[in-house]
Amino acid sequence: MGPNLRVLVVDDEATIRETLGAALSKLGHTFELADSVEAAIEILDGDRFDLVITDFHLPEKNGEHLARIVKRQDGEMPVLLISGDPPDKTAGFDHLLRKPFDVDSLKAALFEVCSRRGTTFFGEEFKSAA
Repeated sequence: MGPNLRVLVVDDEATIRETLGAALSKLGHTFELADSVEAAIEILDGDRFDLVITDFHLPEKNGEHLARIVKRQDGEMPVLLISGDPPDKTAGFDHLLRKPFDVDSLKAALFEVCSRRGTTFFGEEFKSAA
């Protein structure tokens, strides 16, 4: 498998964060978890990531607010929205993954976002499995 992604996962539901973390780990990626936009900003200020996965409905500030901040800091960093009830407009997000989802759906979303951006994080083994 090719190089691993470094992913920031942002969701206020602990179960979702843990499930995403386990799925990313199973796929061979590393991750950090945040439960709010404020926590995500603090983590982003101190570390470098290849991708942000965020829920839309977060306490105080929503995922769209986070996406704007991410894009302002790094216009090339993909932001994947996960939501069971997404907004009508998903501008600012590079992909929408509807909850509930499985590991295969997550894998396909990661591949689509990265390949659309011209990122080569995955080898031929991943492409054939997606």
